[in-house]
Amino acid sequence: MKRNFDKEIVWFLETPHSHILRIHITNEMKPYFIGEENNVQMKSIMPIIENSAKNLVQYIRTCKNKNDIDAKDICSRFTCDNVAACAFGVDAKCFVEDNSEFQKLATDFLNPASWQMLIFYVAMIFPTFSKLIKLKLTPKSVEDRLMGIIHSNLKYRRENNVVRNDFLDSMKQISETTPSFTELDIAAHAASFFVDGFETSSIVSRVGIILLIHNMLLGFMITRTVCHNARLN
Repeated sequence: MKRNFDKEIVWFLETPHSHILRIHITNEMKPYFIGEENNVQMKSIMPIIENSAKNLVQYIRTCKNKNDIDAKDICSRFTCDNVAACAFGVDAKCFVEDNSEFQKLATDFLNPASWQMLIFYVAMIFPTFSKLIKLKLTPKSVEDRLMGIIHSNLKYRRENNVVRNDFLDSMKQISETTPSFTELDIAAHAASFFVDGFETSSIVSRVGIILLIHNMLLGFMITRTVCHNARLN
């Protein structure tokens, strides 16, 4: 039976197969958030985040001659850059290109057409009805592009024995020990990062920037604290 991409995304998990996979994923990702191994696991992806931060600073410097800077734009670029690198293992080039291919993909996934939003609400309110008529929430073009990104990256890592200790690498390890965990599952779980790590983080970041603009002393104190902790770690 052909499996549905939508049903494997984290917030739609509902089959016995999906619940088993949820346990595997939770156990695999737990070291990133719980226990003494937390620091080790988080430090493994810090270089990726630091690289995105450097790109952000460089981009802001190129905008210094402009009358104003769009906080929403730079925060969206930054979070999209991080999601692409940490969840998909690709360089999104968000600070190099305006409306890069990965940004377009994120926009298509998070800002669907009106009829797709209607389908989403129907699926949420009447889940049984949505199963009967097999409503599809994710556009086929978005699904194909996500699957293509995951397939090409996993193929490259396997053929070249590349280990990056990121989210995609954790998913790859699960697939090697759990045959039922396919590239479809990996792509669907990586897709959840668009909501969990892209849009929400972008909103919080730009609110933070606005607050710092209106409180320079707070900005100075935060900068000093961050630099101090960076030296300790």
